[in-house]
Amino acid sequence: MEQAAQGGAIFAGTQPTSDITSSNGNPDSLQAVVAAVFNSLAGSRVLPNANQGTCVLPVAPGPVNGLTWTYTISGCNSAYTINNDLIIVINRASVSGSPVTLCTLVTVTYPYHWRFYGMFQKLFPASYTSLSESATVHNQM
Repeated sequence: MEQAAQGGAIFAGTQPTSDITSSNGNPDSLQAVVAAVFNSLAGSRVLPNANQGTCVLPVAPGPVNGLTWTYTISGCNSAYTINNDLIIVINRASVSGSPVTLCTLVTVTYPYHWRFYGMFQKLFPASYTSLSESATVHNQM
């Protein structure tokens, strides 16, 4: 996940900002970033159902908050009927450093389902932890 977030941030930092506005619900430049993150996770076999069922691209973002887009891809692990969403958040207006530099922050969140056996499985059948990785890169365009 860390590699996918870093790769997505690096790719996003090189994308043009000409289509980035708070009124653009799904900029082309961000669709390419989501595809880069998704393909990295699929290639690493983090997403068991990548490119099957509902775990496919393209996906439209959910709520847009200023210059932050949230993409949710569901059904990426058919072993679980709930809590199996991949969430990719791209903030094209993050700031960093001194002097202040405009950056892109990419955050990738995906659940890790604990596997308990015996009595623990009966007590905690759907236990999971949301794992999250973020990466920031200076915008170059």
